[in-house]
Amino acid sequence: MPGVPAGAVSAIMPGATGGIYRNLNGAPLSPYRLPGEYAGPNWGEQVIVKEVKPQFPWDLAESLSRETPVKLYAKAQIDLPIQVVMRADVADGTYNLWVNAAFSRLNTFDLLVLNNKLNVPGALGVRGEYLISMPEEPQPIDGTLYATFELKPTRTPNGTPLFALVGAGGGGGAVIYTPITYQS
Repeated sequence: MPGVPAGAVSAIMPGATGGIYRNLNGAPLSPYRLPGEYAGPNWGEQVIVKEVKPQFPWDLAESLSRETPVKLYAKAQIDLPIQVVMRADVADGTYNLWVNAAFSRLNTFDLLVLNNKLNVPGALGVRGEYLISMPEEPQPIDGTLYATFELKPTRTPNGTPLFALVGAGGGGGAVIYTPITYQS
């Protein structure tokens, strides 16, 4: 992929189950949401998010061959679901935006999910427009309430999800986006 260093794809896709993205101090990272125009530069960190768990499982297809009776497989399509656990605070505008998007059939969020902060050169991840659902919001008797949101990428007039790489520069450079293709 142009603009993405060798090995970056394997760094973005740490395995079939993904993992909770954390910074070097072990603190969970937040996703970034672009509230305005698609080409706008103002990513807003979703600070009430407790954890972000991107996953990168591949669908496998049979890859038949006459050279062996062993069933062989090839990677066919990749799923890019993201799970976000967020403090359920009805007084917080960010939480209300996520809940409203979850109850809407058509609302999407333009999200950038990186394996480090946006100002760290070399941070890798994905950018895409996601449909949001809220499969659960447990109601414990005591303690803080957290809601779980499930995100799935969708096609919009802006296209399909992209690989993202934060470029070099003081305090992090521009984010470089590269299409996710079968050659990636």
